[in-house]
Amino acid sequence: MNLIAAAVVPLILNLPTLNAGTGSQCVGSTQTQDIDQVRVYRQVGSGPFRLHTTKSVVGMEGRADTIWVDPSTGASFYATVTDSWGNESCPSVALYLGPITGTESEVADPVLEVHYYDVHGRRMSDRRARGVYWETRRYLSGRIETKKLVLLR
Repeated sequence: MNLIAAAVVPLILNLPTLNAGTGSQCVGSTQTQDIDQVRVYRQVGSGPFRLHTTKSVVGMEGRADTIWVDPSTGASFYATVTDSWGNESCPSVALYLGPITGTESEVADPVLEVHYYDVHGRRMSDRRARGVYWETRRYLSGRIETKKLVLLR
């Protein structure tokens, strides 16, 4: 039996709140209410970008989310978002991730999910307003970290 270890790393995404503009414009226009899926494309070396993975993000407009990718020996990635009709957004900026080396204990403990709560303990879907919030991060190792956030803007 052969064991093959793959190192995966998180890509943290900020999902859009606005639709793409008309025509080929990538500048946002009207508020979006129907994002459906994130598509992540991967390029190894100078080869073409190919669809690497997808994830449902229904109802997560304007939130942060994480998608896991395998950079293998080094790869570039970019993401797009589709709406419920299958229309694909303009691509994000491409990001290069170098090869991951070393033992598992040397790789940082990646964040699986982040949630925000108000001072009464109610989960918040939007933390862009001024106020006091609690941020809870759950890591791959099972560790949970909580910190207080104060937004003054």
